[in-house]
Amino acid sequence: CGSRYFFQLVSAGRHRRDLDALIDELNLPKSGTPETLYAAIDDNLEQVWKAYELHLLSSSSSGALSPILLGILAQGEEPTQAHHAEVAEMLAGAKDVESADIAEGAERIISALAKTEGAQSAFADADSEAALDWLVSPKSGEASTEFQRYLERHGHRAVRELELRQPGWADDPAPLVASLQSGLRARLQAGGVAPRPRERSTPAPSHPVLRRLLPVAHAAIRCREHTKSGLVTVTTEFKRAYRALGASLSERGMLPDEDAVFFLTHEELGDLIRGETELRERAIARREALEYQMPLHFEQVFRDRPEPLRFEPIEGEDGALVGKPVSRGSVTGRARVVETLEEAAALEAGEILIAPITDVGWTPYFNLIAGLATDVGSAVSHGAVVAREYGLPAVVNLRVATSRFRTGDLVTLDGDRGTLKLA
Repeated sequence: CGSRYFFQLVSAGRHRRDLDALIDELNLPKSGTPETLYAAIDDNLEQVWKAYELHLLSSSSSGALSPILLGILAQGEEPTQAHHAEVAEMLAGAKDVESADIAEGAERIISALAKTEGAQSAFADADSEAALDWLVSPKSGEASTEFQRYLERHGHRAVRELELRQPGWADDPAPLVASLQSGLRARLQAGGVAPRPRERSTPAPSHPVLRRLLPVAHAAIRCREHTKSGLVTVTTEFKRAYRALGASLSERGMLPDEDAVFFLTHEELGDLIRGETELRERAIARREALEYQMPLHFEQVFRDRPEPLRFEPIEGEDGALVGKPVSRGSVTGRARVVETLEEAAALEAGEILIAPITDVGWTPYFNLIAGLATDVGSAVSHGAVVAREYGLPAVVNLRVATSRFRTGDLVTLDGDRGTLKLA
């Protein structure tokens, strides 16, 4: 069993290549009758599960190596916050991480916008629809080219990007445009000067085993981020196919609109096409229940009817919330508590972002913030990886940070001790 697990840890490169090949072969229709669209999705559905399997297999080394590094540092004792911070510092040395370009690419667009005449009124201060129209027009010059290049590389990404209902930036650029508008406003307020990531040195660890393992850990992080992007690419193909199915069903009057397709299971959609018309009302009822259900959290593994979790905070002697440090450094600044990505559009330069969780959809804001605090997360979660890449202090697993603090609070975030408190 141990040898099989070790084989999986060192096979990440093969899983990455297999996922790339799966993507090249996948081709789903984007229009057709409900019957032909459903049949095509059904025939290819196992490709989704294969993509998840390959991503999880390639990610296993990334998830395993972090606690291995931690165990070596702690030498068999219970790891301290200092040990967690030291592992975070070591992991910060990973270069060429694909997801980091999501922030760097957004910064390239903002830099081009800052040099474009009329960008303040035509983009930064415009409504999102008008801003997008201007950005994709020749009037925005180099910014338009950078934006199109960005969508070609990252257009499949989005907040909650593995939800079938959530369109990627290429299909719905509005959330991306809002983040670019915030970034440009901050840049113009700073006199056009681009923020620079904090330089940090990552000395080689003194322990010989750590020195050997660290390059492997960095490679594992790069592989994990690559296959995560590949998994999202596969999911995006199915998002578009299901949305096309929803549109076709809506045209026949079998669903109220194309969005309702995401509130029936795959099997139920087959039943609907075969004549079980009462499923239309079931989809409507489920969509109405979503607003209540979204804020709830549940155990990852449960039996029978789950009960919503009520998180208990972990507090230090000084009243600080205690979480897990995942990117070193300490910063004091104004808090911006953000529950949804729509609220993130109000972020201002130098604020400390406090959110329930961050995924790739939040990345374009990382050039604005001075630090990151989340209710949940891990050392290899997306927010932690990008925070380390940009030298931002970050603490995750604070459990109740979004309910404990308010926007405008002056807070101190300590990425060495893993704490967040009022300053």
